[in-house]
Amino acid sequence: AVAELEQMVFKLTADLAEAQQDRETTIESALQSERRKIGDLKARLKAKENVVAEERANLQELERMKQEVENELEEARFWMSEYERGHGLEDAVRYQKRLQADIKRRDADISRLTEELGERSDACDRLAEIADRLARETGRRGDIDLTKLYPDMEIQESIRTAVQRWKAMADELQQQNDELEANRL
Repeated sequence: AVAELEQMVFKLTADLAEAQQDRETTIESALQSERRKIGDLKARLKAKENVVAEERANLQELERMKQEVENELEEARFWMSEYERGHGLEDAVRYQKRLQADIKRRDADISRLTEELGERSDACDRLAEIADRLARETGRRGDIDLTKLYPDMEIQESIRTAVQRWKAMADELQQQNDELEANRL
């Protein structure tokens, strides 16, 4: 009986050691998988940060160039004003300046909307990343159509309405800009 108990204790000890080894292997495997995921996410984040940095540098260069053009324009306006005083073109120039002011306002609106569109695009990218993660965590395909998974008509209608509103606003601003450009010429 003692020999059987010793054999049973030996077997249980061996089983316990094997179970601990299996658990450690499973934990290590899970940790490595999570480290790879974190590494992938860090690499993607770094790539996005690099793109943002490049775009900021491009924006600064464009702003510098814009300032140069504005300075040249200011000088040209001064000399044009001097010329107009000598030739009686002041009324036509006032009308042209009003049109230019309208164009500047429209350009500012377009810039603001472009920036807003970029922010919304970034938000969409974040939502897509969240959707991908949720799909992976729930064991679904990464390319799943969330509108089919969540067929809430209010959500779909809200998305359609927002897209239509943005398209209409962009079309209207483009039309106004085209009209101002035509009047300027």
